[in-house]
Amino acid sequence: MHSRFYSFVQAFKSSRQWTPLASASSRPRISQFVCQTCRHKFSTSTIFRKIAYGSRRNFASAAKKTKETPQRRYPTDLLIYDAGDTRTTFVAFWKAVALLQFGTCVVFITPMLYKNENQPNEYIRSFQAIGVTALAAIPCAVLAYITAPFVSQIHMEIPLHVTHSLNAVRAFARNPPPTTRLRFLTLRIFPIGKATTTYVSELRALPSRRFRFANLERVAGPHWAAEQRKKSLGKKVWDLVNEPRWKFYVREGHAYTMRPGVPGVWEEIARGIGEQTNRVEAKGDEKVVSGSAKRLVKGGVVGKRPIRVAERKVPDVPIRRQTSRSSMK
Repeated sequence: MHSRFYSFVQAFKSSRQWTPLASASSRPRISQFVCQTCRHKFSTSTIFRKIAYGSRRNFASAAKKTKETPQRRYPTDLLIYDAGDTRTTFVAFWKAVALLQFGTCVVFITPMLYKNENQPNEYIRSFQAIGVTALAAIPCAVLAYITAPFVSQIHMEIPLHVTHSLNAVRAFARNPPPTTRLRFLTLRIFPIGKATTTYVSELRALPSRRFRFANLERVAGPHWAAEQRKKSLGKKVWDLVNEPRWKFYVREGHAYTMRPGVPGVWEEIARGIGEQTNRVEAKGDEKVVSGSAKRLVKGGVVGKRPIRVAERKVPDVPIRRQTSRSSMK
């Protein structure tokens, strides 16, 4: 019996070595639920000193992470409109199909018609080859004309002081300077990107019309004229060959501005372009009215020009009075 009690005593004594470790691992973390006043009040207790130390350590680590985490900023070359990969791929696919059809005709069908042994007349063979080549180029030319205004992306240059928040970007887009640059990304005849950079002051809104495939137009403003004066003749010729874009088609919809993550920015730019177009048209109407012969603008009120009646002038011819009578017969 004594040996049995001795074994129980040894087991009880040895359990003290692992019991604190188990209790420490299962101890709940309540440091975040204890206020600062209570920690200072019960700082003499060992438990509360550990709680206070844990709270200070957690607070220091959280502050360090906050300082190390950089604040999100928008890029200065901001993407404000995106038509989507699906729509862009669809347009590029049909342009590539038209080019493939034209290339197949030029490489295979045109030489076969020109070297046709069943047609001895060389002029007829040449006419057939040229005619088939021209017909094969029609789908490519039509697609190039229709899809030329299609815009896949729009980038806007913004200053550095408005890149910290979306509200600041919207406020800048609500009243942008005339020198704000916009870069429109379109597609060439071969389906690759074509970037056109313009200013906000050079854009005009186009009304909807039948067989019109654009809703924005770029006009030759003073900035464009200044850039052209700086270019050489070779650069001007290269720009002409490089498929210049003067008209653009931008779809309306909230989804196209939600995709780049800046909703409402392009809407503000488009609204400003519309107001700018109305002001320019109003000034043009005033010039036409002021130059008209029947209407006159005075003090902002359009009135009729007073009609002047020409007075009839009597010629200054001396009147010869009859002073003597002729002799009566």
